[in-house]
Amino acid sequence: MNSLVRRYGTRLLCAAAHITVLAAAPALAQSAPAADSAQADAPGTIVVTASRLGRRDVPTPQLALDATVLSQGGRLNAVAALQDFPQFRPSSTPATNGGQTAGGGYGIDLRALGIPRTLSLLNGHRFSSGSGDLPMGYTDVGVIPSILIERVDIVTSSAAATWGSGAVAGVVNFVTTDKLEGARVGLQSGISSRGDGFEGKAEAAYGTTFGGGRGRIIIGGEYSKSEGIDARSDRKNVGRWAALANAGQTPTLTPNVGLNNISRGGLITNGFYAGQSFNPDHTLSPYNGGTLVGVSRVGGIAPSSDDVVNLIAPLTRIGVMGRLFYDLGSDVRLTADVLYSHATANSSIFPQSTTSTISIDNAFLPQAIKDGMLAAGQTSFSLGRFNDDYAALQDKVRRDTFQGTVSLDGRLGSKLQWNAYYTHGSLSIKSHINNSLIASNFAQAVDSVKGANGQPVCRVTLTTPSSNCVPINLFGEGAPSQAARDYVLGTAIANARNSLDAGGVSLRGDVLDLWAGPLSIAVGAEARRESLHLTNGPLDRAKAFVLVNAPAYGGEIKTAEGFGEFMLPILKDVPGFSKLQLNGAARYSNNDQSKGVWSWKIGVLDRVVEGVEVRATRSRDIRAPGVNELFATVVGPQRGIFFDPLKNTSYQMSTFTGGNRNLKVELSDTTTFGVTLTPSFAPGLTITADYYNINIKNAISAPSTQTVLTNCGNGIASSCALITRADDGTATSVLVTNQNFLSYKASGVDFSLRYPLPISILSGVTAIRLDGSWLRKLETNDGKSVVNLIGTTGAAAVNGAPKLSGNAALTYDSSTFSAYLRVKYVSPSWYNRAITITNNRYAAYATVDLGLNYQVTPGMKIFANVNNLFDRDPPIASGRSVYYDFIGRYYQSGVRLSF
Repeated sequence: MNSLVRRYGTRLLCAAAHITVLAAAPALAQSAPAADSAQADAPGTIVVTASRLGRRDVPTPQLALDATVLSQGGRLNAVAALQDFPQFRPSSTPATNGGQTAGGGYGIDLRALGIPRTLSLLNGHRFSSGSGDLPMGYTDVGVIPSILIERVDIVTSSAAATWGSGAVAGVVNFVTTDKLEGARVGLQSGISSRGDGFEGKAEAAYGTTFGGGRGRIIIGGEYSKSEGIDARSDRKNVGRWAALANAGQTPTLTPNVGLNNISRGGLITNGFYAGQSFNPDHTLSPYNGGTLVGVSRVGGIAPSSDDVVNLIAPLTRIGVMGRLFYDLGSDVRLTADVLYSHATANSSIFPQSTTSTISIDNAFLPQAIKDGMLAAGQTSFSLGRFNDDYAALQDKVRRDTFQGTVSLDGRLGSKLQWNAYYTHGSLSIKSHINNSLIASNFAQAVDSVKGANGQPVCRVTLTTPSSNCVPINLFGEGAPSQAARDYVLGTAIANARNSLDAGGVSLRGDVLDLWAGPLSIAVGAEARRESLHLTNGPLDRAKAFVLVNAPAYGGEIKTAEGFGEFMLPILKDVPGFSKLQLNGAARYSNNDQSKGVWSWKIGVLDRVVEGVEVRATRSRDIRAPGVNELFATVVGPQRGIFFDPLKNTSYQMSTFTGGNRNLKVELSDTTTFGVTLTPSFAPGLTITADYYNINIKNAISAPSTQTVLTNCGNGIASSCALITRADDGTATSVLVTNQNFLSYKASGVDFSLRYPLPISILSGVTAIRLDGSWLRKLETNDGKSVVNLIGTTGAAAVNGAPKLSGNAALTYDSSTFSAYLRVKYVSPSWYNRAITITNNRYAAYATVDLGLNYQVTPGMKIFANVNNLFDRDPPIASGRSVYYDFIGRYYQSGVRLSF
């Protein structure tokens, strides 16, 4: 940190001073009685996330969700609860990450603009495990014990001038309690109506004062376990679907799709025995793989990776957090936060299917088959084998998250508050991908003959007796011996450590009383160092594995920033302008990749009349490339089924990804308009609507596999160059690297309603809550083609989002009983609107959740929830689409105690 201060300190202080002068200049000679101000809260209290002024009355759109709302649905953590709301795209969960390396993590994605464009905070500070720039599946913000979360503040608009790089789509700030007195305990568990998907959680928290009331300590922790769901094909409409067509036909979403030229026991694909598969007893029988459509099989027993890959990755987590507050004096408070989380996940990824050449003298080949080959004049054949009996990749991941923050808050006089903080965070990931095929060992083991004693040996031992090769029998499911497995399989090892060191100082308060209220300002400087280092195992370094060779790379980024913000009152008590205020913010950022970049915001807030408030903002926001985006080496593959326009069908292929050290800063321009209505004729009714328009330039992205294939089909040569094809034109792999090649445009309206109904049932309060999001535009432009992402919600929905989505709840609350009925809605959509498919259209989709709570005693509450009450199936070919419930009806129950 000292080097950062020495390097950038002078420039930051100059920038901060310049911003402060700009903020104060319009009203230096004016004075008036004070109105709303930044002085309402004690030092150390987090007031709002939308501003650094410590004021609630700012024009930036924001949403706050308290613990009661977050508890609906019984989610295991607050991130999972957030993803029930329409502003979020749940693009990183144990479900969406199941079947990938490092599965089981949680990320936050506002506006479907990507996890790296949403800034995650813990009590107003960045934290390392919230980085959206970590390798695939590593992002994990579900580490905070839910029992300590008081609320989650969500800034639903760009906020880089306020919080720095990354807040292009918005900010999510997890605010933990600072007032707990006594103890809380919670237990819950759940299971699906199919008898799988078990999950449970135990949590506890305790808080007390000490030092004669000058200090408070709070500690909380939780243990949670999710057993996951084994295979994608375990759920209707999820696994074994693909868009298929024969030459000259329009593709159709088709069920029961399997792989061609492969069977579980081994399929002979050429020669005298072509079309026959090995049985467990090593004999042959005709293979019913189904009808060949394109390059896939339909309707038979052909295997699919969806039969093996986890639908939801199993996840176990232990987390603990402690908070310490101590008043060092009447005007200075010390705050210390410590968080630790340990999580393990065990994901089934996919089998490593192989195609091998089997010679007639293979030691394990039955004599009857050899005789048939000899009679046919055949010396070898090709064998396609699924290999799920011994070579299905299993990724065992361990994540350890640590975050420690120390801050001091105090006053300067009666109107100014200062803050100084330092935070250190680290996220350590250890990933062991078991059952990885070692290429050279497998090739030698397959090529077996009978040795001098008549026992099977590897052919290589005839010329190299010192070889430790163990021959492998591939003829029939379960045939490979344990010794052969040990020889041909190894463990790919990837260890990653992400670190964050950040510190800053700030000053805020009212500096001048003007004609319409006080002029409030905030000014400060911050610096941080972010690093990521990946190491790998010896076999990975030797590129020994057939598919997954973990990379090794590292790098760090040092950033220093100065910021300022002001709130200037313009008019007060004037018809149409009961309270008109101007809000502005600016931030100067300098780091190793982006030299001297400004972000800024200007906004107005007007209380037109009592009960009607309007607001508008315009901002320039930035996102600097992250460590992983810059320094990642090419890694892969991730395997999936994609539509190839040149072959006019879908089939399985591999994707490889990597970084780019020449990336530039993303630039974003955002405009918002909003209104809040609180009519006096309906006490408690609050209606809000906020329009947003986000335009991101130089967006960093690796084009999706489907995008590369589609662009190649449209004749774009640069995309075709990223595709490796076999001699028959079939795509085997696609290379996608990070580039500043995209622009994003997103616009729409967020709306909400809160209303306690003016009726009383059994002395209880009935209320309505509605949160919705309507998309006007969501598109990407790579300079050659514009892709409309609105309404693409199927398995191919890499970045798509529904036109209209919402979350509505009817709640009842009395002194002893409470209940909620919640509906989640997704408007009519497409599987993939970018391509023509005969059955592409999805109908509107809604699920209903029911929750009941009963206060047994003042210190004991029991509850029960049913999610997806009517067991609504997802639409066809939805895969693990983030917008549909593919688990089915789910039961939960639990108890909460307080002492």
